[in-house]
Amino acid sequence: MNEASLVQKILGRLELEPEITRALCALARTLEEARLAPGLVLWAWDLLGVCQLTASEKLTVVAHLLALFLAEGRGHTTLDPEGPELAEIARRLREANEDGKFTASRLAAEFRRFLENRSLAALLGDGDPKPAAPDSLKPGWAAPLVFCDAQLQFSRTRWMERECARLLRERFGTVDETADRTDPFAGFSGELDDVQRRMIRQVPGKRVFWISGGPGTGKTSCIYGLLWALGRWSPGLDAGRIAIAAPTGKAGFRITQSLRRMAAAGGGPGKATGPRDAVGPYDAAILDGRLDASTLHRLLDYRPGTDRFGRHEGSPLEVDWVIVDESSMVDLVLCHALLRALPATAGLIWIGDRDQLPAVGRGALFQASWEKGPTRYPDHYFRLERNYRAEQGLAGGIRRVMARKEMAWEGPVDAFPAENRLILHRTETVRQWHEFLDQVFSRTFDRLYWDAALDAFEWDPSQIAVEPGGHPRYPEIVELLRRAGSAPVLCVTHAGSRGTVSVNEYFHRKHPWGTFGLLPGEPVMVQVNDYQRSLWNGDFGVVLHATWQGEPMPCVAFLQGDQLRIFPLAGLPLARAFAFSVHKSQGSEFPEVTLALPEVPSLMLTRELIYTAITRGRSSVRIAGTPPILQAGLSTTVERRMNLSRWLFGD
Repeated sequence: MNEASLVQKILGRLELEPEITRALCALARTLEEARLAPGLVLWAWDLLGVCQLTASEKLTVVAHLLALFLAEGRGHTTLDPEGPELAEIARRLREANEDGKFTASRLAAEFRRFLENRSLAALLGDGDPKPAAPDSLKPGWAAPLVFCDAQLQFSRTRWMERECARLLRERFGTVDETADRTDPFAGFSGELDDVQRRMIRQVPGKRVFWISGGPGTGKTSCIYGLLWALGRWSPGLDAGRIAIAAPTGKAGFRITQSLRRMAAAGGGPGKATGPRDAVGPYDAAILDGRLDASTLHRLLDYRPGTDRFGRHEGSPLEVDWVIVDESSMVDLVLCHALLRALPATAGLIWIGDRDQLPAVGRGALFQASWEKGPTRYPDHYFRLERNYRAEQGLAGGIRRVMARKEMAWEGPVDAFPAENRLILHRTETVRQWHEFLDQVFSRTFDRLYWDAALDAFEWDPSQIAVEPGGHPRYPEIVELLRRAGSAPVLCVTHAGSRGTVSVNEYFHRKHPWGTFGLLPGEPVMVQVNDYQRSLWNGDFGVVLHATWQGEPMPCVAFLQGDQLRIFPLAGLPLARAFAFSVHKSQGSEFPEVTLALPEVPSLMLTRELIYTAITRGRSSVRIAGTPPILQAGLSTTVERRMNLSRWLFGD
């Protein structure tokens, strides 16, 4: 029994009026469809036990609470009564009881009446709470809600926004005038141009610094240059006092590998072939693992059992500098936790791409800061503009698409294959769409791929880590992983004929062995952080056809650096990954990508999502859909309802 069914069963035992029960069951299904916990319906109904309201009046308040959950699930920090979330809740209530009284405007008017007659006084705080204790993430008040500026907000969310704004303002206001500003690049032979060097020279003395740049603008090279400069400005600064972090394990791993290649090549982009004599001040630390990038959760000692962070004001990070890459993916909770744990004297450098999708969670710190920050604090912001990739090839195609310039649309399977190009494929009918998918599938998953994937090999399940040369099939498994992850289909939604579920199922049916379960050769992706196995949400793997002592032993291989990590398939939190969402692709790059546009306009298809998807490809990018849908997406921008920018800049 799934959670929504269980909630409906519990609601049936509460002996409520039938129309109330039907309404609450409909709202539970709405939450489930939005990938939120249906049990929040029970929480909201129980919460209202402290209010003197009739069952019908309680339903109005529950509608607002669940609309607020929907809003937070979409990245907002407040509920706008005139926004789409309350309208969606009202529509589901009308459908449940065929009652036209459930409109967003009527629900909002009734809610305002409750506010005016103080029927909800027990649930509402004053909007300016204080934390209970330095080591607690729970604010020091009992009221769970705040209603200010005509918007409903959870008190804890409001507190985190206020605290982030306060802590960032303090960092903007602190500049060390005695900081060493000498040119740190004597002897530096790395890949930095004059613009990047000028940017790095602006960092000394600042407690917060923001860098934004698109793909190919050299952000990772800037991290290496920053490490070089920090070592020259502070010769005694130990590598352990510098932390490099990212929101996801996948992004952190990519940074680590890039820095190691640069350190091994003397700061250039060459491929590392082994240890060499250290040249830069932190090259040795990079090469021996002392400056590996971690996830923000690991840096802050996140404890999933209690949903708290072990690092905070009472137990601050022991660092002098923190560099956060892929900062556009940092949500309000992570930002708040980091700012609380960071010593007042430490420097914080945010690096990201302001044009990418904002974080999946609440808030959009990076994007919000760039709205007015460069005007208010120009010395604290720097944008990398130069693209080092060929403007006439893929980069030029991306630029033309984002500028909404006319480009030719090919037939569904025209222009296969293509290198260093962005191609628009017109796929209007189901037949055209399937023809296109067949071409995408066959380019990667051909006969040679399946011959290798279905060839069984002996594997000892105690051998989790496999180094190069540690297993006779090591090269073949690495090649399977490389090919399986070389050209994913990126989808806008999970549902629909062009969503992740449908595309993965279509490819799954093409497997030579049939369609039962996860099969050898199928690409998979970790869905949640697995701290026990050190597998992270978004990690990519391939199912393998293994045996142990003559018995089948299905397993999954992941590649981390040069090391294969192989685990039994059973119990792993996996999903097929022929296709996955654009959000899941953030922090990664692939040789080729395909963006599958939906069949009809979608609120999820935005300019930021399109940009994020098509900048994941290094060699070629395909956009499959129709011109009107693409233009509609490019005309829609992500708007996050939040207070952070207003509080941060005093507007």
